[in-house]
Amino acid sequence: MKTDNHYSSIAVAICLFTSVLSCCLPLREAAAAPASQTKVLVLMSDQIDGAISPTPFSRAEIETQLRNKGMKVLSGEELKKIQKLEQQSALEDTDKAAELGKKIGADIIITGKSISNFSRKLDVAGNTYYFYSTELDARAIKTSTSEVLMAEVFTELPPDTDASALGKRDAAIRSIQQMAKAYSKNIVEQTLKNWTDSTKGSSMTASASQVSSEAHLPVSDVDTLPAVKTNTKKNAYAVVIGIEHYRHGLPSANFASHDAFVVGEYLSKTLGFPEENIIRLINDRALKSDLEKYFDQWLSNVVDSDSRVFIYYSGHGAPNPKNGDAYLVPYDGDPAFIDQTGYSLKRLYASLGNLKSKNIIVILDACFSGSGGKSVIAKGSRALVRVEKAGARNMVVMTASADTQISSTYDEKGHGVFTYYFLKGIKGSLEKDASSGLEFASLFEYIKPEVEKTSRKLYNNEQTPQLNCPGADVCKSGLR
Repeated sequence: MKTDNHYSSIAVAICLFTSVLSCCLPLREAAAAPASQTKVLVLMSDQIDGAISPTPFSRAEIETQLRNKGMKVLSGEELKKIQKLEQQSALEDTDKAAELGKKIGADIIITGKSISNFSRKLDVAGNTYYFYSTELDARAIKTSTSEVLMAEVFTELPPDTDASALGKRDAAIRSIQQMAKAYSKNIVEQTLKNWTDSTKGSSMTASASQVSSEAHLPVSDVDTLPAVKTNTKKNAYAVVIGIEHYRHGLPSANFASHDAFVVGEYLSKTLGFPEENIIRLINDRALKSDLEKYFDQWLSNVVDSDSRVFIYYSGHGAPNPKNGDAYLVPYDGDPAFIDQTGYSLKRLYASLGNLKSKNIIVILDACFSGSGGKSVIAKGSRALVRVEKAGARNMVVMTASADTQISSTYDEKGHGVFTYYFLKGIKGSLEKDASSGLEFASLFEYIKPEVEKTSRKLYNNEQTPQLNCPGADVCKSGLR
């Protein structure tokens, strides 16, 4: 992209608030500090017609709201120590943003961008008025855990808001300012509320519950990992996806991000997957482009004939009402345009089937019926469901329910019903026999009746997990 020299620098600023978080016992977090004691870094980029603006319009509005909350906004001297490349990376990556925030001592980093593009012009009484449309994308991240406290994309100005001007640049600036004025209060209030909720009275142990993505989750028995030692499998790779909140106002897929977090902990600490080989895509980090990048390209780059591949997905599924094809719904997915914005199971299985991997394991805690639970469908549509079956000789697929059923949550345990018993089956097997290979067929024999029984008890629903193996010998292989 060609960038005008007039807009050559990233607009950034720091809002640092004096903080002394009292020391606590190891493995425990301090109670929430008052807002005025919390250190916050604000890093925003404003773009006009593809060029980066040197003036931080959206950041200025967020600063104003922070001041309104009684916070002291300091200068950006600390940020001058950070390289521009690090700043740019922090704008795009949650983990890198958290690392940058921690580097300068921030508790929270608010990062994002405003993108303003020419929309139209109007000639009135000899004057030409320009109109710009702006998309404001903001995230707030807890630097100690990389937990996303707030993630929103705002695309529409409030009614009766005038964002036009005689000059193009003035119109673009007005559009950015109006968007920031309209939504910065919401951004700050939501961030501070979730920050307070996530730290208030929390007492996290060094189990999988330590870095939960949601405040006040029930602590389940499966959140504490089995005390077993395992050898690291250098050639094991995993993509773990949990999408609880969606950009386009879809119903939340409750506990999906927590499901994914705990599954990732089991992989790295119990099943021998190297941490650097586990890709975690949580909420706004699971765009359609992310699924395409890791399923279609990354795996083929790293996998060889001795590799083991593990795929886990917790979130919404959706059917294509026209042909019944089943789709995973990314963070930016829209059931009304599922062909364009979803990632189909047919495509997933084709990409995985092309790998030269020794074995491939796919675990899906989603449903594709369009009937609720972890399934969505375009308004006014009726679902025609035909869930694609994996056909690769080395691929095992375990799903939460049958094609026309709903995948439910287990509120008391803070997990999906299916994921809870999947983890409980692993934990129970290893506690009985630390050398267990976690054979798929045996694991499924435990999971299936437990999920069926619990779903009937909690919801009077039928939920029957499915196991698809290309042969009995593959079903007798295991997770370890």
